[in-house]
Amino acid sequence: MLAILNQVRNYSLKETTPLSLKTIYNYGKNINKKRIIKQSQYLYEEVPIRIAKRIVNLQTLPYNLCKMKGLQSIHDDYITTFETLLSHKYPTNLNQCLEFKTTLEELHKKHKNVEFNFANVLKSYKNTNHQEMLLNEKTINYQLKEFYLSRISLRLLINQHIEVMNENIGENNVGMIYIFNPEEVINKAIKEANRVLDQKYIDIPDINLQIINSKKIMYIPRYLHYIIFEILKNSMEATINNHSSNLPPIDIICVNYNDQLSIKISDKGGGFPKDNINQIFSFFYSTIQDHEHDPYNIKIPISGFGHGLGLSKLYANYFGGKLHVIPMQGIGTDTFIHLNSLGENSEIFLESMADNIA
Repeated sequence: MLAILNQVRNYSLKETTPLSLKTIYNYGKNINKKRIIKQSQYLYEEVPIRIAKRIVNLQTLPYNLCKMKGLQSIHDDYITTFETLLSHKYPTNLNQCLEFKTTLEELHKKHKNVEFNFANVLKSYKNTNHQEMLLNEKTINYQLKEFYLSRISLRLLINQHIEVMNENIGENNVGMIYIFNPEEVINKAIKEANRVLDQKYIDIPDINLQIINSKKIMYIPRYLHYIIFEILKNSMEATINNHSSNLPPIDIICVNYNDQLSIKISDKGGGFPKDNINQIFSFFYSTIQDHEHDPYNIKIPISGFGHGLGLSKLYANYFGGKLHVIPMQGIGTDTFIHLNSLGENSEIFLESMADNIA
């Protein structure tokens, strides 16, 4: 075990190679045998580095959090994955690339519920080590941001590689990356938010969407959907809880100028103190009580676990975008999302706190 941990440490100190959506899209658009082999070799070298950084993130969390059974299980699963990747043959031909793809598919499925499991661990940690959590919350949140950014990037690389090799390439997409009209994704998120809240409440607020300068963007639709859905869900619940009747609508304005897509979501849900802004992005924050465990039964597995807004901000930040929340206490909240619409920004990674640990 000591030998593999040393390998993890060594790999975690290596530099990652950030990519832009446009680079990934253009490379996969004209995929051929030579490019498949080169792409497989890139992942063979890059994935263990990103896995190792994630393992070190877990190892540097506070002691009482590290020793929790659920977190130990997540950590050990990543160690096993790291060993599996190192034991695989370096792909030099198409057959070896197909074997490597199969391995990546298995690992992708193996870790699909990490957010859900991690959220449960944090909930237990908060309940059993509340004072330690309060003392270390800022540090833990930073380490979790780093962990989840690494996870987002890794799952993008693996899933994109799998989809390209499965020939999921169309006129407007290469794997997960699409050239699309954001209005379509926003409307789908509105529809899902209405469905989810309609299961819990008798009356829900209307949502008005205004599109200015409509044009297509290069982005990952599921990321945009996740961000919009999470914000709408919170805005709708705040509006419902702040008004007994005559619910005011939620207004969405979507503007696409030059290379930037900007979306503003405004509600009349009463707002909150400005000093609480950092708290709403904390991975310990949730407006849903413990006994309301995942009340909506929706596909997003961590709804109600306090990860929604935190992850939304990370998804926005990942390719150089921004997510800002501006509350007006007693009135409502404006949320601004800014994304690069041309796919030219490279991946963003946080500077590792673990790099400074001897």
